[in-house]
Amino acid sequence: MADVHQALANAAFTKSGASGLYDRARPTYPSSAIIRILSHLPNHDAEVVELGSGTGIFSRGLLSSAVPGQIAAWRALEPAVGMREGFMRWASNFEGGTKITCTDGTFDHMESIESASADMVVAAQAWHWTGSCPIFQNKAMKEVERVLKPGGCFVLIWNIKDREVSNWVGAIRDAYEVHESGTPQYRLGLWKTLFQTPTFRNAFKLLPPDETPNSPQAREVKNVDDSIDASVPTLNICTRVPMTLEGLFDRILSKSYITALDAQTQELLRTKLQSVWNDHAARDSGLEWVDDKTVQFPYATHVYIMQKK
Repeated sequence: MADVHQALANAAFTKSGASGLYDRARPTYPSSAIIRILSHLPNHDAEVVELGSGTGIFSRGLLSSAVPGQIAAWRALEPAVGMREGFMRWASNFEGGTKITCTDGTFDHMESIESASADMVVAAQAWHWTGSCPIFQNKAMKEVERVLKPGGCFVLIWNIKDREVSNWVGAIRDAYEVHESGTPQYRLGLWKTLFQTPTFRNAFKLLPPDETPNSPQAREVKNVDDSIDASVPTLNICTRVPMTLEGLFDRILSKSYITALDAQTQELLRTKLQSVWNDHAARDSGLEWVDDKTVQFPYATHVYIMQKK
């Protein structure tokens, strides 16, 4: 990751993590994705390493869905202090019998994790921060290879606002994506450099989606975005998340590059988003309303599962 992007991410995520904004604003992950990921863990005493754990939204979902005794240890690595604080607020009271830790660490520095100790390494809503540099990507993949047991899985998962199903979502995204400032967002596909690294090619294989997906809404995506390599198999699960206008503001404010904006620019963006919301509500642009203030916001969840040879 470029130093300027790392500094922005750490500062912004420390702020949104410590304040509770990130945990409040971000959606959870669909049960069908969680079930698919759990199926690649042993039934007993599994050890999981999570990279870029944030406040633990994914961690809580997987740990709460695992059968008793399935996960013995969950070792989270997170570089942002505020995110680690948010993570430990719930983890210190978790009663599932799993030993949970959250310490400082990055994609390419996992010194606290023993070699060949993990049944799974997972990164939820995080790996895109590796960017496109092949040297950095290979260094990070070598660390993933080192900590995984033979046959262990490396899992990447993202929730994204699904512009495929709604012009309204596209208009929302267009309003805030102009502020990305070169940050390596998931949708750009820069992170897919990992599939070209020597470490991936020599030590991993990418697993295809289930022939019979866990969810009737799951489908294999051949081309989600022009920037995404259509040859890479992906499990794409379509979901709907109830969201108010204030909830939408919070969700977008929790994005690092929006958190980093000055207050005046954030307020201008808020005005723009409210205009888009009101305009499409007035035209009844295919929005699914729960009540007069809440809409069903379309999301897609993308899962990539790689197995160490």
